[in-house]
Parts: sequence; structure tokens; C-alpha cells
Amino acid sequence: MNIMVVEKHAMLRGFLEKLFNYWEIEVKLFDSNDAAISYIDMVEDQTIYSHLLLEIREKTGCAEILKKCKEKNPEVKLIACCNNHFQSTMLNFASYGFDKILIKPFRIEDLKKTLELDLG
Repeated sequence: MNIMVVEKHAMLRGFLEKLFNYWEIEVKLFDSNDAAISYIDMVEDQTIYSHLLLEIREKTGCAEILKKCKEKNPEVKLIACCNNHFQSTMLNFASYGFDKILIKPFRIEDLKKTLELDLG
């Protein structure tokens, strides 16, 4: 499993990096959609990531990264990570192209369940 994370908060990025490394899951972290899109455009390997955990900051603005992810790897699992105040995204996350949603703040068990991890 390889995970790409787009999250603006450095503390959460750092926590996720340590957690995924502990779980022996390869992770690539970005602080913005633009940085992640540049990386996606640059990478030749279409299976470089199996999951995208994308922080939703606004109701719009994520369409490009979702499209590029699916173009590179149609099997990628797209996970919206958002705060409670994005009600329409939460209720209609599949219509935006996401496979799953993870609500902040989340517990480690919520993350495991969302990623379908069985770590014992």
C-alpha cells in the first residue's frame, strides 16, 4: 500500500508520516493540491500510490487532483478528509468522486477502518 496525503497542517502531516512509517506503509506528503498535482504529473509509474487522503478545504478545488489521480491509476482509492462544517461534501462525497470520507478530528481506529487495514 502506498498513500499520498494532501494536508495543510504540518503537525497532522508529521503525525501521519510517523504513523504510516510505523505501519510500514509508504507515504508521500504534500501541503497543497498544487504540489501534489505537480508530483502526479512528474511521476511515470502509474501505481505509485494506491490511496489518496485529500484534505478538503473548500467545496471546490479538488476536481483537478481527483481527475489526475484517476487518470494515472484508475484503481486509486480517493478519501476525503474534512471538518464537520463541509456538510454537502460529507453527505455527497461519492458524487464528488471520493470513495470514502474521514471526518476530522479522527481516531487512529477510524483511519484504519477507512483504509481497511488489519494490523492486528
